[in-house]
Amino acid sequence: EGAFSEYALAWTDSIALKPETLSFVEAAAVPLTGITVMQAFDDHAPPPWQPSETAESSLSTTRSRRISQHVQHAGTVLVLGASGGTGYMAVQLAKARNLHVTAVCSSKNEAFVKALGADVILAYDQVDVVEVLLAGEKFDMVFDSVTSVDAADTNYQAKLQSVVTGTYVHFGGPVIDWGRAHVWRYLGLDLFPKGTRLFWIRFPGSGGVLSRLAELCDTPDETVSLKVNVSKTFPLTTSGVQAAFAEQMTRRAVGKIVIDLDLSKGDS
Repeated sequence: EGAFSEYALAWTDSIALKPETLSFVEAAAVPLTGITVMQAFDDHAPPPWQPSETAESSLSTTRSRRISQHVQHAGTVLVLGASGGTGYMAVQLAKARNLHVTAVCSSKNEAFVKALGADVILAYDQVDVVEVLLAGEKFDMVFDSVTSVDAADTNYQAKLQSVVTGTYVHFGGPVIDWGRAHVWRYLGLDLFPKGTRLFWIRFPGSGGVLSRLAELCDTPDETVSLKVNVSKTFPLTTSGVQAAFAEQMTRRAVGKIVIDLDLSKGDS
């Protein structure tokens, strides 16, 4: 019963070989967020970024500063929640597509996100992120892994809808958005406000996406290789799963939380 188990049945077109360079724990951290991000980018990502000679990777220090990217407009992506389990994957897969990435995270995770390849980083505990973004150039895509119906999460969608010229992709929303998502998936009717999409991961036939992710994990090319960061591991026990969800709800996990079957051996 429940979503966690030692064994599971899966369609053959939803299975791929484990990346050779990853442990089983690391590999377990890839499918959910990796498929989510890859499918979102396949559906909504802009064309690749072509840098100009004056491309900048940092911002000025004035409070009224603008994000002056000095790049061709095509290929710019804003990632909100860039150090979390989905956001950190989005930064890397965006860079693998040669997109220009502006990332939002806390100052303590700035170095982590920079190492993932982000071109511009905004630390939400040091600057007014909304003010800076509204004063800057628009993005071709916003990847919002923060906004949800939970009051503990910042509602960026309500404040930043105007900064995107393409699609604003988010993953949490009110019941009406899930209703729109059902209509879009099963009837093909788009009832979302223009430029907005509540993304719904598609597992059937995802083996091809998993294989692409495995290739990125195993590639020796450091400029596009996918780095997996396991924030914490917990055993497959009642208390272990409860602790894993408690850790998730802190909103402070850097990378992905994993349930490790090996930690459960010997537990009653």
